[in-house]
Amino acid sequence: KFLLVLTFAAGVSAHASAQSGIVRTLQLDGGFDPAAAGAIDPSDADLAANLWRGADRADMARLIAGLPARLQSATLADLARRTLAVAAKPPQGAKTAPGFAETRAEALLAIGQADLASRLLAGIPKSSRSEAADVLLLNASLLARDNAGACAVARGRAATSGALIFAKMLTVCEALSGDTARAELGAGLLAEQDPNDPAFFELLDMMTGAVSAPGRAVAALKVPSPLHLSMMRALSVPPPALPPLDAMPAEIARLQVAKEQMIAADPSASPTIRMEAAWRALRAGAADYEQSRQLFFALGGKAPGGSVARHYAAAAAANDGPDKTIALARLLLAGQSDGGYSAAAELVHPMLRDLLALASGPDIALRIGRGLLTAGEPKVAMNWLRSLDGAGKVPGALNAAARLAALISLAEGQDVRPFDGPRAVLWIAAVNGQDAASAPAKAALMAKLRRAVGLPVPLSLAGAAQAYATGSDSSVLGLLPLQTASADKRIGETVLRALHLVEVDTVGNRAHRLAEAAQALSTVGLYEDARFLALEAAVEGDL
Repeated sequence: KFLLVLTFAAGVSAHASAQSGIVRTLQLDGGFDPAAAGAIDPSDADLAANLWRGADRADMARLIAGLPARLQSATLADLARRTLAVAAKPPQGAKTAPGFAETRAEALLAIGQADLASRLLAGIPKSSRSEAADVLLLNASLLARDNAGACAVARGRAATSGALIFAKMLTVCEALSGDTARAELGAGLLAEQDPNDPAFFELLDMMTGAVSAPGRAVAALKVPSPLHLSMMRALSVPPPALPPLDAMPAEIARLQVAKEQMIAADPSASPTIRMEAAWRALRAGAADYEQSRQLFFALGGKAPGGSVARHYAAAAAANDGPDKTIALARLLLAGQSDGGYSAAAELVHPMLRDLLALASGPDIALRIGRGLLTAGEPKVAMNWLRSLDGAGKVPGALNAAARLAALISLAEGQDVRPFDGPRAVLWIAAVNGQDAASAPAKAALMAKLRRAVGLPVPLSLAGAAQAYATGSDSSVLGLLPLQTASADKRIGETVLRALHLVEVDTVGNRAHRLAEAAQALSTVGLYEDARFLALEAAVEGDL
């Protein structure tokens, strides 16, 4: 009977749709190397074409496979996306299993970049793609909401593969195209082969019109597959609640961020689930900010479970002036406490541009200024700095101005105001007045960050930093390989080791780990990424 399924699949005549998006490939001496496949050209990724020069392929595959699905650093999440997706000559060394391209695609899918993962895999010649690679391509296409691409993969594999996912997908494709007779035939042939997925058959019955509502199996579905989610979306069946983050098995976590993106864009999902899915994806650096803004503003009042959404809705609804400024500052605080400061800053920065902080106090001005910098708005942050200058004798205004000016300098890679002896002393006094116990650690962090972005370190700052014991900042096992890779200008390896130091290692202070990573990125010429990462470190360290 299973052979009948394959025969049925092979006999289907349908138009295969081209994979969406532009697939980038790389011709090497001797022909195309599948390991070099990518979805982005090096120039578009702002990376060198030889970024894997000097790296060992097996080591790089191990580092890629060890990346977490949820990256807290927005800068490193973007850099990971570009590094993994780029079309470039692979590292030296023997071929790995799975292949280097498949390993990168799997990591892209895990961090929520389903479209890039599918485009990368589609760039591998069909004759060179393994069955496992086609399963990955099918899932990536579904999570990228590209049913046509998923159907094309299924049609190419169903007749020759023993994996039921292709025959199941092909049956769904027939239902989507309106050929219920073929879909029902496929369902009948599949039923005995896959008795452990009753939810699939209930959804398929809905697609063919055999039933009008989901049954018990769909209602009991806790962890839907990409195919389940695609079918539910097509039928306007609400997806189930999201699984808890703290108890998520690794095999589920590898696809969960991309699933959350899909659910956040699903109008049939409940407002609470959509808001939670959107915020989770934003925290992981894997969501569209403009779409999320619109979603949060539209549904914030309808989703009491989404604290960040509530803050966003309140901030958007507040009157201009102090009320809105305070509401936005609270939103940034909510994002920071929830591990999503960069996401919160990106969300709110369109509402920050026209506000002035003078009537709101220096502490809120500093918070809003940090938010503007994190969202990539250093020029607008200067307006806030000038408002602090004009605050006259408002308590704390000078200290807040000193701290904000130092942050703007990190973001710009040049001092917007001289950071000589008196200015450095004023900055040290500002952080010392905030919390004397943490002042040496903050001075050491600022010294590291200024070096990382190519700024001079005043003697007064270096002296204050010497009072801080730096031995426990980072794991030597993680730091030394990073420093070695960056010194040798091994760009791709430096990016991966920076990701591991910040996102995988837990030894020492996270702000200082971010600073070490920023220094390494600067060493290999990734100056803009280094500046953004230095700013993240400054916010993390409360500078």
